[in-house]
Amino acid sequence: MVEDEKTYRENKRLTRLLKKAHLKEPACLEDVDYHHPRGLQKQMMTELSKGDWLTHHQNILITGPTGIGKTWLSSALGNQACRLGFSTQTLRFPRLVEIHRCTLADSRDMMSRTEVNILPSSARWRSFARSKSVSLN
Repeated sequence: MVEDEKTYRENKRLTRLLKKAHLKEPACLEDVDYHHPRGLQKQMMTELSKGDWLTHHQNILITGPTGIGKTWLSSALGNQACRLGFSTQTLRFPRLVEIHRCTLADSRDMMSRTEVNILPSSARWRSFARSKSVSLN
């Protein structure tokens, strides 16, 4: 009975985290196709699935041409982060700018409440060099 309650609470928390994340694709890392010539390395994806990058506060920058699966992969990583218990959210660049304007005005950091922030592909992100890079060909 105690185990059932624990499972119920874990499932409820996961459902809440996934809903808050607003992931763009219903993706999970277990569904990654390594046979497609994208340049994804199974060893790197296995390492990322463990979540060490989350506990070490590292970033991931996913680059590649249009249509290669960057959004899908970021959703899969966000899904994994939620399953590991990390709060996650997807932000577009205009919303990020708005949050930072509010942050400066209110002197509080709204993004710090979320442990994983997914920022869709944009040339504006290339200036963030301290990221772990996953390049798709």
